[in-house]
Order: sequence, then structure tokens, then C-alpha cells
Amino acid sequence: MDSSEIAQNKAYEQLNGAILKAITDSEEVKQVLLDFQKKNLIDRMAVLNLILSLEELEALTSASSPCRK
Repeated sequence: MDSSEIAQNKAYEQLNGAILKAITDSEEVKQVLLDFQKKNLIDRMAVLNLILSLEELEALTSASSPCRK
């Protein structure tokens, strides 16, 4: 992996971290999750499935992105 790929990966990691922070800091997201929990609509397995779905979506978008080799 050359230095430009390393820099690009670091930039993607920073973006990913910023997006994750924005989502988890959102009061709206917190309220929806609390509502789901109160109604027993979400459990740890559902959260795991959500995370895996997001990872799968990221893999699909990065594989089809013209910026990625």
C-alpha cells in the first residue's frame, strides 16, 4: 500500500468516525432507539444486524466507487 492509499484510508476513517459521531449524538436517533426499546422492537441482535447492514452497504458503495481501485 503506497502513501496515497494510506492517506485516503485515513481520510475515509475520519469521515466514518465523524458520521458515526453525528448519528450517535443525534437526540432524534436516541429518542427513536429509546422508543424502540420501550416497545421491545429492538434488541442486541437487531443492533448487530443494523451494524452489519451498514458495513455491507459501505462495502457495496466503496466497491462501485470510481475513486476506489
